Amino acid sequence: MNLRDLLRGVARRWYVVLAGLLVTGAACAGLYAAVPLENTASANVILLPPQTVYGEDGNPFLYLGGLSQAVDVLSRTLNAEDIRGVIEKENPDVDFEIGADSSSTGPVILITAKGADASAAIETMYDVLDATPGALESIQVGLSVPPNSLITVETLAADSEVEVDPKNRLQAVIAAAAAGFVASLLLTGFIDARLVSRAARRAGDAEIEAAAKAEAEREAERARETDRTREDAVLVKNESTHPRSSALTPLR
Repeated sequence: MNLRDLLRGVARRWYVVLAGLLVTGAACAGLYAAVPLENTASANVILLPPQTVYGEDGNPFLYLGGLSQAVDVLSRTLNAEDIRGVIEKENPDVDFEIGADSSSTGPVILITAKGADASAAIETMYDVLDATPGALESIQVGLSVPPNSLITVETLAADSEVEVDPKNRLQAVIAAAAAGFVASLLLTGFIDARLVSRAARRAGDAEIEAAAKAEAEREAERARETDRTREDAVLVKNESTHPRSSALTPLR
């Protein structure tokens, strides 16, 4: 079936397309109500060098170079099962990500928690924040770093309210609408092709039946003509064998 046939079928069976679109609309409405909104909570933490680097009167933000490796190490530690697994058990329906903030050139870690439950997303984000200082200290203590040379972490920003993202819902509705529209067109084309084929078969059967009937009538006519010919031949034979008298017998 080419595009032209499909469009012709859609024009002939527009009611099938309409029914398909109505079903698609109902499905989209159901998805819109069923798919939850995604709530996102984010926080940023920054690693700071030890005070021995910048001194008592120095500015730690002027000495952030060289801490990128520490960001990577801390991110991997927070994503380890012994920390991540505990947080996931508290809110299993929340997904969270921990990694270097690509929008920053400094040693900044971005924590993002996403879930259908806004309070659970906020709680998960703060659980990660609470675990970050202890994880960083544990790494350094394990390496026997002196207390005055420890890298510290500070929270730059943390959401107090979630950001509502309707992307998941919109994607589901758009995908359902597109699939329903295409399915309606294909179903209409399929139904039209079947009906047209059935009508053609019926027309062909009617033509065959009419031709057979006409042939039967012709055969019957030929048979009747043959019978008449035979009857005429018999009459002629009888007349030749027993001719009728052409004159009357005279009276005495």
